[in-house]
This record gives sequence, structure tokens and C-alpha cells, in this order.
Amino acid sequence: MFLLDEIREYDRSMRWNPVFQMLHLDTRQMIEDKTQKAARAPQNRSLNRYRDVLPYDDTRVKLETSDNDYINANFVESPGVKRRYILAQGPLQSTCKDFWRMIWENHSPAIIMLNRIVEKNMVKCHPYWPMGEDEISEFGEFEIENRSTQMEDAYIIRELIVHYKKTGERRKVLQFHYVAWPDFGVPQDPETFLQFLEDIKKKDVLYNINNPPVIHCSAGIGRSGTFCLVDSALAIAERDDTPTNVNPRSLLLSLRKCRCGLIQTAEQYRFANVAILTGFHHLFPHLFKDFESPVLEDNDTPPPLPPRRTKNNVPPPKPERTSIAKTHEADQAKLFQSATGLESSDEDSSEEEIIDLSDGSYTELIEEESSSEGDSNEEKAKQTSNSSVDASRSEVDGNVVNENDIHPEVWETVERRSERKSESPVNIGSKASENKELHLRQRKKRLLETKERVQTIKRKMKESEKSSTLSYLLYIGATIGLCSGLCFAAYKYLG
Repeated sequence: MFLLDEIREYDRSMRWNPVFQMLHLDTRQMIEDKTQKAARAPQNRSLNRYRDVLPYDDTRVKLETSDNDYINANFVESPGVKRRYILAQGPLQSTCKDFWRMIWENHSPAIIMLNRIVEKNMVKCHPYWPMGEDEISEFGEFEIENRSTQMEDAYIIRELIVHYKKTGERRKVLQFHYVAWPDFGVPQDPETFLQFLEDIKKKDVLYNINNPPVIHCSAGIGRSGTFCLVDSALAIAERDDTPTNVNPRSLLLSLRKCRCGLIQTAEQYRFANVAILTGFHHLFPHLFKDFESPVLEDNDTPPPLPPRRTKNNVPPPKPERTSIAKTHEADQAKLFQSATGLESSDEDSSEEEIIDLSDGSYTELIEEESSSEGDSNEEKAKQTSNSSVDASRSEVDGNVVNENDIHPEVWETVERRSERKSESPVNIGSKASENKELHLRQRKKRLLETKERVQTIKRKMKESEKSSTLSYLLYIGATIGLCSGLCFAAYKYLG
């Protein structure tokens, strides 16, 4: 009941992270005298999957029939109950033969695998067993045969046959592969995890201290530590026939003395407590008959994060682009329609290829259009100049008409227009040069005005200086005259 109140209080106040950080501080004080010399040796550094996950020297597993006795694994014992595990990292390609040697030397009856081979596009463990049934894989002196595979909802149970070629001996090793546990996360439902644990217990592979099972994930500390904590806590409750003697925090500290960093996140620590409490609910249902659920309701949990974008996500389609050429032709068609009153055909425009300008080719297209427009303008000017008033015939509506048949006023209008076009042709370059000359003249004019203003200011400053000097001299002269007058008057008065 104490554990139920504690979980609800931590959920309500959101204190799981501070509690987990305090657990880290207590762990540091507890493992100050622990050493990791074998793991840090130069010849063993390449045998570690992670630089910061290293086994302690006093509890590490030592290989007996190998030139190098090192492997990244520790013996982990739970105090007070018959529980002894081997917690190891997920094997590397170069350490698979050492992994099977460790299993063979310790007579391990089972392997409990809590990770998938690839997670988040990263290899978390090398496949150290044959995937298909009746297949055989070879790792050094060991041949592994996949005898059978049993598929469950969240896990897989495989029966493997290990053949030690040096002696010819064969042994059966069960593999319990839990596939519904995300990296640095937790399973969605503790019930499936407890069912997984119950199936392992039914195979009687957790109770022999001399032949401990091998438990591993990727690093061999997060999910593996969570499994050991839940199994040890439920074993203590079964031994004492009461959940009151179980303290998950102190139990985890004792397990951390054997391997560094068991349980990596506050979320995993919370899941371990919830799984333990759910296991208590199954072992002692009479104690929880007044409580509907040992955990919070669904509406109290935060909403899930949105799905991450992966490489398989298809980007949104690009908007359709209309080429400059097509826009120009559409404008020409509108002009033609307004001038003639006829509709243009849609067949040609529908069959026309749309030019993609995303590669920067629009500059070349603009240059081609400008050159073509310039050529067309020159041709039009030539045609206008060549089509003089002396033309004897013109085609109108497909009929040949003499110039004398045209109304005189209309002919005069055409003549005046042709004269204006021939006398004043459009010249963009001349207009630009005129604008430039005008701009230069205006700028020169502004500079002259500014120069005149500066000279005027200087002249006024000189005049003011002269006037101030003259007034100063007058002031001195008046003062001298006044003083001399006073002196003369005094002299007369005293004499």
C-alpha cells in the first residue's frame, strides 16, 4: 500500500526526475571504491559497445577457456532471494564467440533478450543466432542451431542447440526475446511484460544460482536493470508472502553495486515501480480489492508525441509552374481574340510542353525572347517603312482592292500614321541616354548649388569675424578714453 501511495504522489507532483537524480547521487557515494581497470585496458577497449558502460572488476564475468578473459558482463545478485543473473551488453560482431563461450562456461539455461537488432536506424546488437528454423550459424568453436520458434504478441521464444565442436557436446539454450520494448523507453502495458516474466518462470530458468541466465539489451543496464529489479522485488514479496517488505529504491541501489548504471531513465524507474505494483495486485488481490487501478487513469497521462519524420515520408508535391513562353503566347492569344473577335484553339496549347524553370534556365529564355522581340520590332519597322502610300494594292478580307476604292479620309489617316512611324521610330536606347544625360545635368546643378551655399556661409563667417573684431577694438578704445578722462578730472580736482 505504501508503494501505491508513493507512485500516485510522484505522478501528481511530477517528482520522478528529482527522485531519480537523488538515486544517482546515492549511487555515486556507494561505488566510490569500484574499479574498471580490465575494461579500460588498451586491448579490451574495442570489445566495449559504449565507452561509458564498463563492468566493475570485482563482479565481472571472466572467461576461463580463452586467451583473453575479458567480456563486458557482470554477475548481479539480488540480496535475500535466490536470484543471480549475468547482465551483458548486446554482442558485437567480434564478441559473438566470447558471448557463447560465456554461456557455455556458466551453463546458462536461457538468454533473455530485451532489445531488437536495429532500433532508430542503428544496430543495437549483432545477430548471434540463426534467424530461420533449422538453420545453423557458426561462431568460433560453437555452432548454433535454431530448433524451433514460438511467436507471441510481444515476445518470441526460441529453442537453440549449442554445439561445442572442441568436445562434441550439445546443450539446449532457450532464448526469450522481448520485442515490444523501445530503446530508452518503456513498454506500453506492464501486463504484457509481466506475462513475459511469468513464461520465463514457468521454464524454471531463474532459480539456479550456479547456472544464472544471461540478460542483455544493447548496453546491458537500462532494460536489463529494469527486468532484474521487477523480478527481484516480486521474488521478495513471494518469499515473505507480503508486499510490505519491498522497497524498490533500496533494492535498486543494492543491484547497482554489481553493475554500473542499472535503469537509465526516470521513465524506466517509474515503469519498474508500476510493474512491481501490478505484480503485487496479481499476487495479493485481496489487498487491492478497494482499488480499481494501481496506476493513474489514461486521461491523466500526457498525450503522445507526434510521429517523427523518416526518410520514407514523401514530401508534398511542388506547385505547378507556368513557363514564360506559355504566358507570352497566352497574352498574344488574348490580343488576337480582342482584335479579331475569334477564339483561339486549345488543342495546340494543351499539347505544348510546359518548360520547367527551376534549374535557372529562365535567364536564357528571357534573352531569347528579348532578341526575338527585337528582331520582330525591326522587321515591323522595315515593313512600315516599305509599306508607303504609293502601294497600288492591299489585301482586305481576302479581296484585291484598288487604292482608289478606299475612302479618302481613311487613306489620309493611314498616311499620317505611316509618316509619324517613319519620322519618330521607337528607340529605347535613345530614351535611356536622354534620361541619363538629364540625370547628370540635374546632379551637376545640385552640386553647383551646394558649392554656392558653402561659399556664402564662409563669406558670412568672415564678415561676422571682422565685425566682432571691430566691436572689440571699439570697446577697448572707449574703455581707455573713459579711464583717461577720469584720471584727468581727478588731477584737476586735486590740483
